[in-house]
Amino acid sequence: MHIFRSGVSWGEITDDLFVDPDPRSAKRILWKGPPAPFVNHGEVVSDFECFSFGVHKFLKVVQRSRVGALAPKMHKYARHMQNCARIRDLYRSTHARRHQLALAGVMWAMQRGTMSSLANKRELQQVFEAEVSGREASWCRRVDRLSDSLIAWRFALLRSLGLRRALA
Repeated sequence: MHIFRSGVSWGEITDDLFVDPDPRSAKRILWKGPPAPFVNHGEVVSDFECFSFGVHKFLKVVQRSRVGALAPKMHKYARHMQNCARIRDLYRSTHARRHQLALAGVMWAMQRGTMSSLANKRELQQVFEAEVSGREASWCRRVDRLSDSLIAWRFALLRSLGLRRALA
């Protein structure tokens, strides 16, 4: 989570994927341990925001618009992969709807091999309403299957990322 004091300013944001860059003048403080009790992030969110979170997290893994543009930063790739795996693990352990919808977002992004970003959230909201809201039984079964089987999870990563990146 990025938290900034008032008065911090950002330069022009030209990145479609990482919309929360650190401003040049920001001081970085790493907090070790759980954020509670002073931060409770993501407890009361809409179904769409949960789905959107999953899409965003998987797009950070693939970074399709950046292939060849930047030298790979394996530590960041590993962290983004861990975030997606954590969404899967959280759903497996809690069966909370917010985790289920985030995993549905991860799955949706996995299946769109050419997508690198969306121009705005309104487009993703339309996708959510058309493909998720009205078809709950179908995506719930797929999310359950993906969360229950490590083999299904690895195979989905393999199809989406390719052999080299899926096993990294």
